[in-house]
Amino acid sequence: GFVFTSTTHTPWLLPDARFKKYSGGSDRDAFRNTLLYADWALGELIAASKKAGYFDNTVFVVTADHADEFVDHAEMVPNLYHIPLLLAGPGLIAGLDDRVGSQFDILPTIIDLCGWQIDYAGFGRSLLDARRIDQRGSLGVRGDVLDWISPAGWVSHNLDRPLGRTPGMSDADASALERQLLATYQTAAHLQSANRILPPVR
Repeated sequence: GFVFTSTTHTPWLLPDARFKKYSGGSDRDAFRNTLLYADWALGELIAASKKAGYFDNTVFVVTADHADEFVDHAEMVPNLYHIPLLLAGPGLIAGLDDRVGSQFDILPTIIDLCGWQIDYAGFGRSLLDARRIDQRGSLGVRGDVLDWISPAGWVSHNLDRPLGRTPGMSDADASALERQLLATYQTAAHLQSANRILPPVR
């Protein structure tokens, strides 16, 4: 099943006054109120799944389609992409994981969690894959700006010149990340334009 909620978007609708904790009148306060409602609704869904008997054989994935518009320190590029990802299901141990990942990684992670033996073609890699964690990266796009975020830091580029990088990063490290960014973009663009992302149908 898939549910896309628009609760935490304008016009910031709430079902009743129970969720109006922040009353400052700003959009940020309205967003926080809808976030409280969304959190409550998620709790209701989990409780209903337990009552119905399918909680123990279901993988739950909760994430966002983009970072919120009220992000602090927007000059730090990773903050523009930092979104929640909650995975709950059989065999998962509660904890926090700060490895770099992206929405591309969600589908291969589900495949991994479910133990499916299927062909998969895409740009992501299972977040449960412990190999080369230090080499993980995430490609983001903001208009004509490309951002590459890795455990070593971040860089921004517009395919013509570098536009930014982690404060204090050395020229050598920034150059290495720029090569990763450009190589990833070139590979993705070529595979997409040549229609070679998916294996041929037999």
